[in-house]
Amino acid sequence: MLKAIAMGTSLLAFSTLGLASEISSTFTDKDMQQQGSSYELNLAASGLTSAAVIDVHLEISGLGALSSGQQPVCTQWQGLECTGAYENVLHSELLHEASLSLSCDDQLLYEDRKSYSEFTNEELSSADSSLSFDISLVKLNPITCQSVKLHVTTLSGESDAQIKGSMNLKNTTTGSESVKYEVIQ
Repeated sequence: MLKAIAMGTSLLAFSTLGLASEISSTFTDKDMQQQGSSYELNLAASGLTSAAVIDVHLEISGLGALSSGQQPVCTQWQGLECTGAYENVLHSELLHEASLSLSCDDQLLYEDRKSYSEFTNEELSSADSSLSFDISLVKLNPITCQSVKLHVTTLSGESDAQIKGSMNLKNTTTGSESVKYEVIQ
């Protein structure tokens, strides 16, 4: 009798694993494969069936591209014509960009691009910058995957980045009452 209960429990656990409909993962840049300015996270998702809800939260910190210098600026305008003298004025610009793509079995599910820029007539002393992606999607046609790939690329600034994030693929929005979801095909 005890042997039959143990076998039944094993079969139930195995069949539940076979019908998994959720992947949940937290990660950092240390968990990702880095090649230059690209970072990739591959998750085995065998058995992921009917996942229609995608939540990705990502924080990318690093150094943006910083440039400073003197730039000639007109001191007096009349309409669209400069009628005054040109004076050299200090300017600084900081640009930090990153792109993200999410794929299921090499089929693109979602992609996005974020940037942070700052332009000022003062000297910027730091190129520190951070970008965040908060993605909450409901897919009209649920997905079934063997693997899920998250690809992050820093487009401007230093190629080394500190990345922290979480990703959930599931079949329900239960427990996410305050989240606003975007519906995609």
